[in-house]
Amino acid sequence: MNTRTLIGCFVLVAGFTPTAFADDAGFYIGAGIGTAEHAENVGLKPADVPLMTGTGDSRDTTWTATLGYRVNSNIAFELGYVDVGEMEAAVADPSGGSDARGQFSFSTEGVTAAMVGRFPIGKWTPYIKAGVLFSETDLAFAGSVSGAAFGGRVKGDSEDALFGIGVIYDLGDRWAAQLDFTHAKEAGDPESGQSDYNAATIGLLWRF
Repeated sequence: MNTRTLIGCFVLVAGFTPTAFADDAGFYIGAGIGTAEHAENVGLKPADVPLMTGTGDSRDTTWTATLGYRVNSNIAFELGYVDVGEMEAAVADPSGGSDARGQFSFSTEGVTAAMVGRFPIGKWTPYIKAGVLFSETDLAFAGSVSGAAFGGRVKGDSEDALFGIGVIYDLGDRWAAQLDFTHAKEAGDPESGQSDYNAATIGLLWRF
């Protein structure tokens, strides 16, 4: 299912929500910032270069933006955008059979679509969510082997599962604070690179 199809489904759900839920239904927007953690162990295989592995700088700042529609007190649908930040690593030939050395950076961002299960308790609303990250990845690398320099850039896109939990606290006057934890599985594609990531963000929501 592509991004356009998911957006269409989102609009249809919002448009045909039963009027019995009018008091609970409504659109909301949100934004958050926090930290994303990638897998630390990384591998790189440019053409005609020995396999290189290493340990990367696995944390970077992440930010999110969200447009949601609350069907009722317990169900919501969300479209969002997430920038997971950039992972950097120094890599070498683990076999010791060559002097291959390199540096690379790997970044991930993209559109998200998710269904949210909400469990309100007074001013607190714990939730769980599941959906898809339509990721865009950018892999840049450079290095040398046997005195010859190499380098390049590979971009890719993929559809990856995401899951999350969090809690919302009602601040009143349509505002709420949000603490969110999201996990994406193997974001990216095999050619440009893949990495699991965990993101923790704190943000604000505003209900229309």
